Amino acid sequence: MPVIDFHTHLFPASVRDSRERYLHTDPAFRALYENGTAKLASPEEIVRTMDEAGIDISVACGFGWSTPDLCKAGNDAIIDAVNRYPTRIIGFGTIAPAAGLDAAVFELRRLAAAGIRGIGELRPDTQGLFDMASADFVALAAEIASHRLAVLLHTS
Repeated sequence: MPVIDFHTHLFPASVRDSRERYLHTDPAFRALYENGTAKLASPEEIVRTMDEAGIDISVACGFGWSTPDLCKAGNDAIIDAVNRYPTRIIGFGTIAPAAGLDAAVFELRRLAAAGIRGIGELRPDTQGLFDMASADFVALAAEIASHRLAVLLHTS
């Protein structure tokens, strides 16, 4: 039976290299990563630490960014990592529901077409999920289900 790390984060190089800039861009990122000791891993670092710890597969989750542009940049990094390490990394992307249903569905479809297996982490409090109209929420859930994507909610 494989050993799976189900919740790791993978960030684009721009975020890893310029953490300070992103602390002022996104409140959830600031809350979790303002402490300079919190590690921002590259795909290579994830695979290296997997090897060191005897982990066979990691699920690389998107961060719950509050804007579609930040979600897309993070998703692009995850798609790249999955393409580079297809037997080691399973990708979960993220969306920003606050930007509207059409933008969220567009990104969901892009992720599904790229082979991403789930949505997450999704932060209902900071990404607008709690603020969606009921009909939009149902439509978003139906879109996720139509692509058979798993969902990982960050509920803290």
